[in-house]
Amino acid sequence: MSNPLAGQGASPKGAEQAMAAISEGRRIGAKTFEVLAQRYPTDDEARIFFALYNAGTQSQADQTYAAYLKSAAILEAQLGKYSDHPGVAHYLIHSYDAPPIADKGLSAARRYSNIAPDALCVRTGRVVGSGEVAAGGWLVCLCRVNHVLCAQRGCGAQR
Repeated sequence: MSNPLAGQGASPKGAEQAMAAISEGRRIGAKTFEVLAQRYPTDDEARIFFALYNAGTQSQADQTYAAYLKSAAILEAQLGKYSDHPGVAHYLIHSYDAPPIADKGLSAARRYSNIAPDALCVRTGRVVGSGEVAAGGWLVCLCRVNHVLCAQRGCGAQR
């Protein structure tokens, strides 16, 4: 497999090309899992992975949050079936990863803090799990191993 970004180096054009390649990869992944979920409509894991990949295609320019909300609808139904599934709760939190819709993720954040107590789930500046971390208006799920120290220093652990 060839890397279209090999040898690009750090430059504004290289960064733009990298972001375009990442976006295209997310779009392809979402389409692949969508086809899989359509082919196997009773396969809940296929639906869950489609929702995960689909949420990753959400554009900041799209203020309807169509990709996030489509993913959230799928994941809300899955969380109803699998109330202790940490992946579903976690992916659902990130399906509401925009300030205007972040409140919709609060229930999933609370549930996730009970399923995975080693995680802190914070939304719109309010702590849902244990600990004290300011979220700066974003719905953020912070894993202790990866982000808590960074978030406590205020270095912008937001996605």
